[in-house]
Amino acid sequence: MPVESRYDLVWSATDANGVLRTTAEKPSDVAIAAAGTKAVFAWTTPASVHWLLSTGETYAIETSPVIPTPPAVACNAKDCVVAYATSSGDLHAASFEIAHPYRVLSFVVNASERREHAPQVHALPTGQFLVSYDSDGYALSDHRVGGRIVSVGPVKRRAVD
Repeated sequence: MPVESRYDLVWSATDANGVLRTTAEKPSDVAIAAAGTKAVFAWTTPASVHWLLSTGETYAIETSPVIPTPPAVACNAKDCVVAYATSSGDLHAASFEIAHPYRVLSFVVNASERREHAPQVHALPTGQFLVSYDSDGYALSDHRVGGRIVSVGPVKRRAVD
């Protein structure tokens, strides 16, 4: 009888600590960000993106197949953005308020004929977020770094760079 694999995420923060037993799907490495007095941990599995608040609350969204690489996460005083690469070569993100992490807005950061991957998210002093990423073309020498400014809140907008 085969043994089923399980993966544990163990955390310790000022407000709580614990262990989260994940599914049998191997998770990516974990991205971590401060979220006010809490911490947010984010990871991907082949079909979903997950995040955990240091208070023990976990959330996930189903997505198109995800590349098994770490997502990126950043938070300001009110909101968090988790960015991740899909197997189709596009870059997607999800945003949520720290106070209401179950209210998730999913959106496309960039979709093109190029392969976008390796996202990074940075909170800006304006309340917006910068999502940067690597972008590869078909030629080995065709490598670029791209980025988008993302506004979160009642109306989500993506500024074109």
